[in-house]
Amino acid sequence: AGKAYRLVMENVVGVWSEAEFSYQIVITEYAGHARDYVQSLDLSEWSGIVIASGDGLVYEVVNGLFSRNDWQEAVKMPIGHLPCGSGNAFAASIIRHSKQPIAESVEKFVVQSAILIATHQVLPYDVA
Repeated sequence: AGKAYRLVMENVVGVWSEAEFSYQIVITEYAGHARDYVQSLDLSEWSGIVIASGDGLVYEVVNGLFSRNDWQEAVKMPIGHLPCGSGNAFAASIIRHSKQPIAESVEKFVVQSAILIATHQVLPYDVA
């Protein structure tokens, strides 16, 4: 959590502030917390979910959405990924799909992803 939080605070907050992109930071406190959080989240209050992590937390959030009673609607929620882990394949595939080269440093990769998210560049995804 410390690395992701630092990367977001140092590299993303300014980008999103410039873009007037509003957000709320939720720091996970235990294994499965993200899954629990999205299972009880009132999705009508949000336009998307952004995850600052490696791939593991992305899949935890997706599994949480599929675990909801309204999962057929919940899985339509846009998901953004700020690549802050050791495995960032989800974010890399989004960047590749946007026809951009993947930035060489983690900091630039995070900024690159933050810009795509702030400009609402949404791609359909298949997690099956």
